[in-house]
Amino acid sequence: MVAREIAARPTLFRLAAAGAGIASALLLLELIVRAVLAFDDNFFDSVLRRPPRAPHRDLTLFDFIQPHPDDRVVYELRPSVRGRHLGHDLTINAFGMRDAERRLEKQPGTYRIIGLGDSQMFGWGVERDETFVALLERLLNEHARGRRFEVWNLAVPGYNTVQEVRAFELRLDRLEPDLVIINYVDNDMDLPNFLGARPSLRTWKKSYLVEQIRRRLAIIQGESLLPLGLLGVPMDQRTLRLRMNPTDIPERYRALYGWDNMEAAFRHLIELTKARGIQTLMLFDMDDYRWRLRGHTTDVRPRAVRELAGRCASHGYRIVDAQDRIFDYLVSHHVESEALWIAPLDSHPNAIRHRLVAETLFDALAAAGVINVDAGASGP
Repeated sequence: MVAREIAARPTLFRLAAAGAGIASALLLLELIVRAVLAFDDNFFDSVLRRPPRAPHRDLTLFDFIQPHPDDRVVYELRPSVRGRHLGHDLTINAFGMRDAERRLEKQPGTYRIIGLGDSQMFGWGVERDETFVALLERLLNEHARGRRFEVWNLAVPGYNTVQEVRAFELRLDRLEPDLVIINYVDNDMDLPNFLGARPSLRTWKKSYLVEQIRRRLAIIQGESLLPLGLLGVPMDQRTLRLRMNPTDIPERYRALYGWDNMEAAFRHLIELTKARGIQTLMLFDMDDYRWRLRGHTTDVRPRAVRELAGRCASHGYRIVDAQDRIFDYLVSHHVESEALWIAPLDSHPNAIRHRLVAETLFDALAAAGVINVDAGASGP
């Protein structure tokens, strides 16, 4: 008996030593993750410190945005930027839009359309002339009669509805629009992760190492996209959407966040445009196609989104939904919705999906009589 106890002691010592080694290694990795976080520049305060890059360089988002003094706008595109982004030419004009240089004064006979949106309308990952905004302008000027059309792209990556409407409001009277298109996407009540508060590295109530492992597993399993920075935005496991924890939102940005603030912004936009006789269109282009491809009914969107569209229509919005056209394309080409993404883990629309959205908008404007077109004209 004594002999067996003595023989067991080396095994216990080895297990204890191994356990201590593993614990030390995990602690070291936790400290390394925290050290990297301490120097993470993917937070908005780093924009204030970042000087503009030289022209024609590869650019990150922080290279072509700048702070805005209004806390409901927060940031805007940096005027007159030239460079490359995600393998494509990027030009921001003098007015702070991803667009050709524009003349602010509207010329006689010009019908001006203003596009409000985020990275989808901006054209994340595609050329400027491949965006649905640029394509819509081309279609209108090719087929419409008696007018010259301008479609201005005021979209800014990361914007939500509150930011889009406030930035537009500040420019509204100078822009003189005849029609406004606002693009709804399913994170329009959220904030980009870089507006979150920096993580508290002094607390030991949570493990940033464990958080990293969990996020990377979600990416490997295809449940999440690669986040900006080390942490990114956490995933809501109930909805599988990337949603920032409200406790991580600085007080100054709380008025931008949440469903109620988003819907209030939609109401405010229609009030602004109605008061000036401007027509307003809400564009839906949500990536719901995979559910329809798998045999679900066409009515697969969250009830809250369907009800939002109904309320906006009752307030005076014209609702345009690109889903049917895109679904028909996927079925006829025997492909999944990922075929319309810019990359396997990035669901931003590629050039094909932009074209389908532009055709949907053109046909909707023509059918509604908003735009007078030649008889028989339609999107290609």
